[in-house]
Amino acid sequence: LDLYREYIQNAVDSIDEAVAQGLINADEARIDIAVNTESGRISIRDNGTGIPSERALQTLIDIGNSKKDQCRNRGFRGIGRLAGLGYCESLTFVTSSKGEGYRTVVVYDAEKLKSLLIPGQNDDESIYDVLDAVISSRKEPEKEKKHYFEVQLNGIALKETLMNYDIVSSYLKQNAPVPFDPKFRWGEEINKKFSI
Repeated sequence: LDLYREYIQNAVDSIDEAVAQGLINADEARIDIAVNTESGRISIRDNGTGIPSERALQTLIDIGNSKKDQCRNRGFRGIGRLAGLGYCESLTFVTSSKGEGYRTVVVYDAEKLKSLLIPGQNDDESIYDVLDAVISSRKEPEKEKKHYFEVQLNGIALKETLMNYDIVSSYLKQNAPVPFDPKFRWGEEINKKFSI
């Protein structure tokens, strides 16, 4: 279930940046989570800044490297984007940045990755060979005003957990990096303690 938190952390960071840049107002911020049990697909989409196309591919294939500020951002280790690889057949990232007119799509073939990483097989392959074999990318037309980031997990394993509304909802209520409900009487006091 932690994969939900990882993707939502990244979405919240992108939304914070979009608000800071004036792309959206705080009340327009959205993170949409769609779970389709029939197709075995989960998608998590935000209306944050997106990743500019000149950086998108490098950002999405660079493992363990992040340009985020660990004091300001929630996700900063550069590995969270790959959290879903072990739980799906393919992991797709779709992103567009305002003013570009197209979107970047990066696909990880998770099934192929699992087969290439079986101990004792493909021992002569470097990590670069493996990544080259499992990652594909393309650009597609998009409206210039669009800015977003979406992660799609296709062919979900562990459907009884990862696609169970009650389990996922309960997890998100406890772990999603979002502000406290204004009705929560201790929220303001907790926030004050964290800001010290």
